[in-house]
Amino acid sequence: MMMGVADLVPGVSGGTIAFITGIYEELIDSISELKPKKLKLLFSQGFASFWKAINGSFLLAVFGGILVSVFSFSYVIGWLYENQQVGLFAFFLGLLLSSFFFMRRAVPSWDLAHYITLIIGAIVAFGATQLAPTTTTVSGTYLWLSGFIAISAMLLPGLSGSYILLVMGVYPLVLESLQVLVSMTTQFDQEQFMLHGGRLLILGTGIIMGLLIFSGLLKWLLKRFKTYTIAALLGLMLGACHKIWPWQNELLYSLGNITKKQTQAVWPSEFNGEPMLGIALLCFVLGISLLFFLEKMRQNQSTHEHP
Repeated sequence: MMMGVADLVPGVSGGTIAFITGIYEELIDSISELKPKKLKLLFSQGFASFWKAINGSFLLAVFGGILVSVFSFSYVIGWLYENQQVGLFAFFLGLLLSSFFFMRRAVPSWDLAHYITLIIGAIVAFGATQLAPTTTTVSGTYLWLSGFIAISAMLLPGLSGSYILLVMGVYPLVLESLQVLVSMTTQFDQEQFMLHGGRLLILGTGIIMGLLIFSGLLKWLLKRFKTYTIAALLGLMLGACHKIWPWQNELLYSLGNITKKQTQAVWPSEFNGEPMLGIALLCFVLGISLLFFLEKMRQNQSTHEHP
C-alpha cells in the first residue's frame, strides 16, 4: 500500500518503496512476464497454472494494495501536499536517505565504474526533476502518453510518476478525477462518472502499456548488468532528493500562453512560510524509523526462509 501512497506524492517514487521493501526485482520480473502467450496456459492447463505462471498472488497483492491506497488516500495526500508539505516531504526524505545506506549493500564491491554509474544516475534524475510543470489543455492522446511515460518513471527508484504527471500538466486533473470518483460513493452522478472515469481509463491504458514495455527492459538490465543497474538506480534516488526537500519556494513564469511553475529548494530561513522545524524533524525521524522497521521485517523474513 505504501507504493500507492508514495505515487500520489510528486517527488516520491513508488519504485523507491519497492526497492526499500525488497520486492523490486520480483516486481519487475513478474510484470515483464505478463505476455499474451501466457494466456495459452489458461486454456490448455487451467486457471491455477496460469495464475502461478504470472505470479498472480504477488501481483494482486502489490497492485491491489496500490489501487486501494490510491483511492483511499487521495484526499489525505492531496490535503497534506497542499497544507502540510514540509512534514510530508521530511518524512519521505528520511525514508529515502536512510534507505540508500541499506540498499548500497546490494552492490558487494564498489569500484570506480560503479561510482561513475551512480553519478550518471544522479545527474539524470536531477536533470529530469528540473523540468518545469506545464499548465495546458489536455487531450486524450496527451493523457495516454502521460500515463505511459509516468509509469516508466514510477518503476525507477528516484523518479516519481506523479512528478512526471505534474511536469506534463495532468497531475491536478488526475487527482481531481480520483477525488470525484471517491466522492461518488455517497452520491452517484452519471455525467461526472463518464467524464472522470473516462479520463482515468485513458490514463490507465497508457500505464498498462508502459508497464509491459519498460519492465522488459529493466529485467534485461538487471539480468545482464545487475550491480551496475542497482548503482544507477541508487543514483536516481540521490539525484531526486532535492525535490522532496521539505522547504520549497514556488516560482511562476510564463512562456507565451503557457504558464510554468517551478519549485526551488531553500534553507528553512529562506522559506516563504512557516518552516515548522520541529514537525519536519519529527517526520524525518519517523521516516528513518519506518525504514529500520521495514529492514528488520525483511531480515526476519529472510531468516525464516533460509534458517
